[in-house]
Amino acid sequence: MSVQLSSTSLDFARPLTQRQTRSFDVTNANDFWVAFKVKTNYTEGYIVRPNKGRLGPGETINVSVKTVPMEEEPPADVECHHKFRVETVAIEDEEDGDNLQFKDEHGLHSKKIQVHYHLPPEDGGLSSALEVIISFSLLVFRRRLPHQVAEDAHHWRSVSLE
Repeated sequence: MSVQLSSTSLDFARPLTQRQTRSFDVTNANDFWVAFKVKTNYTEGYIVRPNKGRLGPGETINVSVKTVPMEEEPPADVECHHKFRVETVAIEDEEDGDNLQFKDEHGLHSKKIQVHYHLPPEDGGLSSALEVIISFSLLVFRRRLPHQVAEDAHHWRSVSLE
């Protein structure tokens, strides 16, 4: 009865003193309605929108996770133990879903998403001119929203050019 997630991890690049946004999709692959809720073990560090809702059969919703910038950059060797849990429970299609208690006795299912911090590449990554070209190409050809283009550009910076 659980939903499908487009990712099992969220990767954030340092510096963590700057706001960053990542997202993932939640898909209801069931033939009945489900209510979902996104929880984290570090609530003061993230803003999640939407953090709860309802999904009809076959529906997908994009969940945005924004970091709250840290006051100081943590040491490079600090491991991140933050995680998110997407909880789901079956509901009747006319049910509100927002007032449900997400408890095991209601048929609760959950999936975890790990958070990872990454250091920027030592060589500084791609040149800024190349980043602009890649971002523009992604925007034009994929018709992506600006924040999605920024996420794609971040991904391509981490790809080896060898």
